[in-house]
Amino acid sequence: MVADVRTDSTAPPVPKLRAAAGFVFFFLFGTLFAALGALLPALRGEFELSASRGGGLVSVFQLGALASMVYCGLFARRVNGRRTMSLLVLVAAAAAAALALAPSWPAVLAAAGFGGLGFGGLMLYLNTAFSAGFGRRGALMLNLFNTVFMAGSIVGPLAVGATAGYERHVLLGVAVLVLLCWPACGLAPPAAVPSAGGQGPVHEPSRSSLPVVAVFTVAGLLYGAVETAVGTWETSHLVAIGFSAPVAASLTALFWAGHAVGRLTVSFLRPRRSPAKLVMGCTLLAAGALAGASSPLAAPYAYALAGVLLGPVFPTLLAWLATVTPATQSTRAVLMTGLMIGGAGAPALVGASVGGSSGATVPLVLCLLAVAAAVAAMVAARVAAVHGRLSAALAAELLMVPRTTG
Repeated sequence: MVADVRTDSTAPPVPKLRAAAGFVFFFLFGTLFAALGALLPALRGEFELSASRGGGLVSVFQLGALASMVYCGLFARRVNGRRTMSLLVLVAAAAAAALALAPSWPAVLAAAGFGGLGFGGLMLYLNTAFSAGFGRRGALMLNLFNTVFMAGSIVGPLAVGATAGYERHVLLGVAVLVLLCWPACGLAPPAAVPSAGGQGPVHEPSRSSLPVVAVFTVAGLLYGAVETAVGTWETSHLVAIGFSAPVAASLTALFWAGHAVGRLTVSFLRPRRSPAKLVMGCTLLAAGALAGASSPLAAPYAYALAGVLLGPVFPTLLAWLATVTPATQSTRAVLMTGLMIGGAGAPALVGASVGGSSGATVPLVLCLLAVAAAVAAMVAARVAAVHGRLSAALAAELLMVPRTTG
């Protein structure tokens, strides 16, 4: 969900200190998000949870982030951005500290929910600020944001693996560093600037595009489910097949590293491959890689390969949708919401599917999710093709209608 505010390519440049604080925040967001999954084995041992429990931790965090992003997006014109960002920084820092010090599992879940509220809203404000504050370089800066987030996602599991016995102290470090990102609050405007005319146009997709947006959203939802489920459950599966918890947490960083590599290479692949073929091919191959993770010897490498294959999927899905329907704010917001809903529900779904199997069946469940995402991409390709033919036929028919003059 993106706030409906006007962006201006002539906006004054973003001060370097505020920009640096924004980048550090995105790094910390990636660190915390990836660390939550890597922490699950240690948290299960500390709070005596069964092997199938714990996935709700990431789900609660995602739900909190989704709620915060929706609220901040819907009420962008009614709230003071800088005050809201200041509050969100305090919430994010306090939640990270609470996650590190929580004495019980319910307290951990509550802290994760509040953490999502803080980090989700801040992510929305920073995305909007950077897309508006750098003019023509906005797209470049957002891509750099994504790269920094992925770097944090790699560091998170590595930090958990390197602090065996004191894993949750990583979250205390995140809490302190989040407070140091306070200058980023100045990136938000004191009040949202509406479009010309006061109300501004409502950019909604046409009715004929709604089926296309719907199937693409389902594909994005299933992709989000795969991505988050792997990041959440890989460490638990590696522990279940014999790796120590610190080593398993460190190996999880390979998935996020592969994910970063795959996403960085999308700019080279996109001109040579159609978006439909790239999305379908990557998700199908990722399903095969996740199935290969059933082998204890191949599991770490299979997860890393899955990360490489999944990396290009969502950016390509966004670009593909823009070629089929008008690239409006609403269509992107709907697709992003689907991604977050999938990420919120997948960890708990995988946990329920695993049951009492001690995590050994995790690769099979992840493989099935990836297959479902590939099928959704195939349906999206079919619907997009039909939509394109209908649009072309309608345009041709309109051209044939003789014009009349008054």
